[in-house]
Amino acid sequence: QYADGGVYEGDYFNNKRHGFGVFDYPNGDHFEGMWVDDVKEGEGVHFYFDTVKKAHTKRYDGEWVNDSPKCGFYTEMPPDEFVPAAQNPDPLPRVEVVKPAEILANRLLEIRDERAHVRAKRIPIDEHFTPEELEALQVAFSRIDVAESGQIPLSDLPQAFSQVGMEPTLEDLEQVLVHLNKENKPDTTFSFAEFSQAADFLSPLEPE
Repeated sequence: QYADGGVYEGDYFNNKRHGFGVFDYPNGDHFEGMWVDDVKEGEGVHFYFDTVKKAHTKRYDGEWVNDSPKCGFYTEMPPDEFVPAAQNPDPLPRVEVVKPAEILANRLLEIRDERAHVRAKRIPIDEHFTPEELEALQVAFSRIDVAESGQIPLSDLPQAFSQVGMEPTLEDLEQVLVHLNKENKPDTTFSFAEFSQAADFLSPLEPE
């Protein structure tokens, strides 16, 4: 529970809200969805509480970026049979959009692509790999990082990948740079976490 009366129940990482969680606001609002580094990030649903009617009367379903809603549906809640005042909801203004489903679907894909590198960097590495895979990546990284600087240069990235049986093309490496928001420069380096994220990006695990 927070000092202002808000209550959170869900996943944590490094003492921060991270993963799926539910938050009840002091004003009665209610949120269910994904968190990254203590802020709302990804899919979520926010229920808005009407203090006069004493019920949740509207909701937003959509995508959140850095604690702010970016794209989704804002709809009126069905009346609550146990709250008489909710039987007469305040109507939302009537609007019409051509091909709304297509517009929303395209925008959601754009947002998720734009934020992929941010969300990937904040997910613990061990959630991406088995212990054996993680150990293999650590060995591969250390064979290149002979100076133990904790970084390997961009030029050595293909060699590091070859240590774990991967042979990315130049196009693959360009996509890795975009995914991790890095520039294609001689002095660009990769930490072990970034090397692991690049490996995960190029060889994602298939869903079971």
